[in-house]
Parts: sequence; structure tokens; C-alpha cells
Amino acid sequence: MGTLLLASLLLIIITTTSYIYLIRTILRQKTIAQIKNDFVNNMTHELKTPITITYSAIDALQTLHFVKQEKTRDEYFTLCRQQLKHLSGLVEKILSMAIDERKNFRSLPTSKFANRRTNRNIIPP
Repeated sequence: MGTLLLASLLLIIITTTSYIYLIRTILRQKTIAQIKNDFVNNMTHELKTPITITYSAIDALQTLHFVKQEKTRDEYFTLCRQQLKHLSGLVEKILSMAIDERKNFRSLPTSKFANRRTNRNIIPP
């Protein structure tokens, strides 16, 4: 009787521990997904703002005929140039972050991953 009680208690402890671990993993994944969504939303806004400003400045140059007013035209061209530099900088930051993340992913030690048989051994051709 004592062995059965001990085995039942051990099974309950293992099940509870597994459930707690599962809940913690799900909550972490949810947090990571939220951070990713926030990043995408912020980057979309940051990338669209310089593009919109540049389009507006170019549209003003084309429709309002500022060609004869050199000072105003140069201000709009300077604004376009600044916004395009800002946009280019943002794109460079994103690319460098992606490269750094890829390097970090590749530098993970392979011993952390269990050696598993390929699907060819599991699923017959």
C-alpha cells in the first residue's frame, strides 16, 4: 500500500511540475510575441514617417511651382535629403541587428541540441 501511495504522489509531483513548466513557457512565448509585435509596429511607424515627409516635400515642389524660389526649393530638398538619410540609417540598424542575431544563433553550442534521428528513419519513403 505504501508503494502505491508513494508512486501516486511521485506521479502527482511530476505532473504538477510539468504543468507549471508548461505555463511558464507559454507566458514567456506570449511576452516574446508581444515584444515582437511592438517592435514591428514601431519600426513600421518609424519607416513610414520619413517616406511620407519626403513624398509630401516632393509633391509640394511639383505642384506649387517653387522652382523659381530657390530658398524654398532648397529647404524642401534639404528636408527630403535628411529624411532619406534617417530612413537609410533605420534600415542599416535593422540589417545590423538581423546580422548580429544570426551570428548569435549560429554561435550556440551544438551540445545543447539533442542528437536525433532524421525524419527519414521515422517516416518511410
